[in-house]
Amino acid sequence: MADWRAPRVVVVGPHTYTIRSLKGFYADHDLYGATWHPKLEIGMDSEIALSQAQDTLLHECLHTLFEHSGLSHKLNDAKEEKFVRRLAPWLLMLLRENPKLVEFLLK
Repeated sequence: MADWRAPRVVVVGPHTYTIRSLKGFYADHDLYGATWHPKLEIGMDSEIALSQAQDTLLHECLHTLFEHSGLSHKLNDAKEEKFVRRLAPWLLMLLRENPKLVEFLLK
């Protein structure tokens, strides 16, 4: 198992998503993570590296934002995935490299 622990839940609007650690998820599905909106669950492979887990969780959280903002209904799955794949690593880098920005945003 990797040396990290994701938060147990993420709140998105009025919804609370449970985050599940899934051993071997990547090997079984060729994915680091997945989101199941009807169940309000995010699953992540428990054996990926910390930086990959951080990117994956942000990636899945972006999918929840697309779903609950109505954007998912305006895009097909492939287009949504392209947006999320491109945005997640850059957003993560922005937050990591600018702690004063994060501090300001959280005030």
